[in-house]
Amino acid sequence: MNRLEKNVNHFARDGFTLIEAMVATLLLAIAITGLMLSSQAFTQVNSAGLDTSTAEFLIEEVRARTASMDFDGVAAFAGSYCPPQDVEGNALAAFAAFTQQVTFQNVSASDFTVPQAGSDFARVTVTILRNGSAISSADWIRTR
Repeated sequence: MNRLEKNVNHFARDGFTLIEAMVATLLLAIAITGLMLSSQAFTQVNSAGLDTSTAEFLIEEVRARTASMDFDGVAAFAGSYCPPQDVEGNALAAFAAFTQQVTFQNVSASDFTVPQAGSDFARVTVTILRNGSAISSADWIRTR
């Protein structure tokens, strides 16, 4: 066999084939897409956590504000506040997307889930909404 025939039958393997390059590109694209999707999911979870934390803060503002009110004052305080109010009654303009909904319902002394007009016990419920969607809610019992 002469030298020319040897070179014709021998394939050079100095680089990647087109298929190898395409597979590597596909794997890289899948990895990058996965990273982007996980980053988006983490951002959404972080945003939901921030909203929940803000809602709990706004509930505590109402609880602190009503703690010093008498029974009738709490009943009069029931309503919807947007922007929400702080413990002093000042509007919190930075939280304009949030709404504090305060409800006051007289309940039975023996069963706090049963409404009873004129009772000395009442359930105060605070619901926090963001752009109309409820985020968090809390309730507690007040006595006359």
